[in-house]
Amino acid sequence: HIAICALARFSEVSEALARLAKSGGVHTLLTKTTEVSPEDADELLDIVRAVVNVDALLPELVRDGSVMLLLELRQRAGVPSKVATTSGLLLSAALSDDACLEQVLKQDGAHLLGMFVAWIGQTDDVDLSVTGALCVGNIARSDANCERIIADGTAIPALLSLMARDNTATQHASVGALKNLSNYGPAKTIILAGMSGDALVQALHSGHAHIQYFAASLFRGALIKQAPDTIARIAATPGLLARLAALRGSEEPRVGAESARVFVNMFKFGNDDTVRQAIDADAAGSLLSLLTSEHEMLRNEATIALVGTSSRLPEVAMALRDAGGFQVVNAQLTDPKNSPELVCTIMALGAVLLSSREARQTADGQALAATITSLTSSPTEIVQKQATAVRDGVFSN
Repeated sequence: HIAICALARFSEVSEALARLAKSGGVHTLLTKTTEVSPEDADELLDIVRAVVNVDALLPELVRDGSVMLLLELRQRAGVPSKVATTSGLLLSAALSDDACLEQVLKQDGAHLLGMFVAWIGQTDDVDLSVTGALCVGNIARSDANCERIIADGTAIPALLSLMARDNTATQHASVGALKNLSNYGPAKTIILAGMSGDALVQALHSGHAHIQYFAASLFRGALIKQAPDTIARIAATPGLLARLAALRGSEEPRVGAESARVFVNMFKFGNDDTVRQAIDADAAGSLLSLLTSEHEMLRNEATIALVGTSSRLPEVAMALRDAGGFQVVNAQLTDPKNSPELVCTIMALGAVLLSSREARQTADGQALAATITSLTSSPTEIVQKQATAVRDGVFSN
């Protein structure tokens, strides 16, 4: 006990922590977790956690067998439950490092993946399910590994099933893993085809902002280049679109932005009926909020999505006007943070909003038209040409 307490104090010093890892000491500490009191075992695992949290030391844990020992402790019969659970979580944390993951997979990648997927399906052991999902999620950080996961055939269905469970820990682990997988093209189709809209709504209603963010990001990524009918099936889930629209008011900015970006992809890849349903759920307000984002990429992708759909569907343009679109577009046209190319795209959106005579006769419409007219004297050639084209092609009708 005295030795463990002393080591705990030493672990607060980075040099001592590095020496412990490089001397094979972590492996020794892990072997002792099943031989000491529960309190001392907790202390030992805290020391190991401190090492795992230093990326530069993780290769040492692979070299001395500590990572594989964590795996063994997670599944060995007779290991105290808290030691087993913590060992599994430390294992998943270690696999978040690319170099560590690569070395572990080289040893027996196919076997380990199969084991992690089997853990996900252990419905009577939540901690084991969570550990399996976290490990699979960390593996799914490269296209090659995503291909391995798809080839397994059972991993994605298992994660989708875990996502449907009403449990914060399983939601976090499964949605995070599926989010990573959704970055890989072939996985998107499998995820969207098997996804339960109700499970997605449940995750979006989580009381934890990071789960809301993961769920929105997962859905946004999975929509890319998917069949409109498949998108329509998920979008028709009761309460889904309304919840996405409501999340733009989240206290966590990234949650609001990511939920709005779902509508961007829905507008790009969904059919017209899906777009109309989104507009009925106040997607216009969400998309306009992206136009005021501090990130130009978000402003640009929202503007492009709105130009295309509002040109095709009059109800989209009407909803944008009702949601304050004139004022937002007008402000963005003269905002110095926008590049000339983005100003031209925003001007194209403004042209759509001003396409009817009635719209141009409103006070906000007249103010926007005046701003565009003023840009015909812009010193930037592409802005000047775009403004002149809008003035001559739209305002003259």
